[in-house]
Amino acid sequence: MAVDNKIKRAVAKSWIEFFPELHLVTPQKMYKILGNSIVGIEIDSNGDWYGAYFVMYPLYGHALGTDLSIVLSGPMFFENKFRGSLIPYTPREEKHKIIPKEEIKSSYGICLTGDITLANFLDYIDHTLLTEDRAFTYSTGTILYLFLLKLVSSLYVGNTGLAQQILDDMTTEKVKWKSHDLSSRYSKSKNPFFKGDTFEEFYSNIQSVIDHPAPMLEIIERNKNDPKLRKLKRSEILPG
Repeated sequence: MAVDNKIKRAVAKSWIEFFPELHLVTPQKMYKILGNSIVGIEIDSNGDWYGAYFVMYPLYGHALGTDLSIVLSGPMFFENKFRGSLIPYTPREEKHKIIPKEEIKSSYGICLTGDITLANFLDYIDHTLLTEDRAFTYSTGTILYLFLLKLVSSLYVGNTGLAQQILDDMTTEKVKWKSHDLSSRYSKSKNPFFKGDTFEEFYSNIQSVIDHPAPMLEIIERNKNDPKLRKLKRSEILPG
């Protein structure tokens, strides 16, 4: 049975009240800007139930142009930890209203509330998103995305040395990754900075970004100031 749109809007409003820095774009999508990325929560309906998921989209690959979906359909981080934890649209118990929000706040609240230092952000990626049990469930493309997020965030705050160290870490990890996963996401990528048919080409392009970060940083700032994002609240990744 289809759920009334009023109920969907009420559910979305309850999530915004719990995460007030997010802006409701549609009853299924709520976002903010964190430094070089769009972060937020998306709701996926499934009959009388729904799932709520943390998402992260980069602002460092494309100019938004005329369509925000160019960014929202590109490489992104989609956390599926709660994929099996569906929530009833009309909960009969208080736990259905509170527990899912508390779970997402516990795992991702650091990205959804206020500014964050680079050190804390990288520590969060390493010790929350890239823990061994979670990384085991990710594709190579998702792991590469998180490494690139660390690298770009370092460049974003002007720490070129740390960005170089992260690239060096990536090259030592490549023996664990499958080439077909690289080609499926990055060989045909329209991203002007991060693409390649082989790991060698991919890493060479990343090195060029480290050596000359200005064009990528200009894209980030252009996207952050795009009128289509003017309603999104903003937090920053800060040096330190």
